[in-house]
Amino acid sequence: IWQLPYGIFAMGMGTALLPTFSEKLALGQKEAFKEILNKGIKLVLFLTIPSGAGFIVLREPIISAIYKWSGNFGTERILLTGNILMFYSLALFSQSILAIVNRAFYACNDTKTPLYSGILAILSNALFCYIFFHYTSLDASGMALAYSIAGTVNALILLYVLNRKLDGIHLKELMIYIIKILVSSLIMS
Repeated sequence: IWQLPYGIFAMGMGTALLPTFSEKLALGQKEAFKEILNKGIKLVLFLTIPSGAGFIVLREPIISAIYKWSGNFGTERILLTGNILMFYSLALFSQSILAIVNRAFYACNDTKTPLYSGILAILSNALFCYIFFHYTSLDASGMALAYSIAGTVNALILLYVLNRKLDGIHLKELMIYIIKILVSSLIMS
């Protein structure tokens, strides 16, 4: 369910931007590359963060409508599945960034950095799964939360490395924009 906006917005945008990224770098237009990267991330987040907020707020009605669970028998399943959807919806933020940033690395002919960062994310996912399983009462929801945290770790690492690699990708401007989207989504919620 949570991957619907991710697949439509983030993956579609990431796929469409790769040739443009490659063209700008091949022509030596580094600033144009950074501008397109920034606009791509902003557009994807503009669409996916409110979607994720909507999933979080409406998780139980969405699960109830999709699986047609109701009554006393379905209440427990709706709550558990709704919590899983909520924690996976948090991943929309980081996974959307990754869909764009990974393509930026590919355009830079750097496939190793996303690979190593992805390996680190997998290891952090395993660590958080272990912690949430053994030391919390989150049950299956903990696995979804671990996935979201691992995705955030991956996105932050790649943004940091890309920022250093390209001598700045306007991260401060991007962070201000993200805060505005988060506040707007919170108000909407």
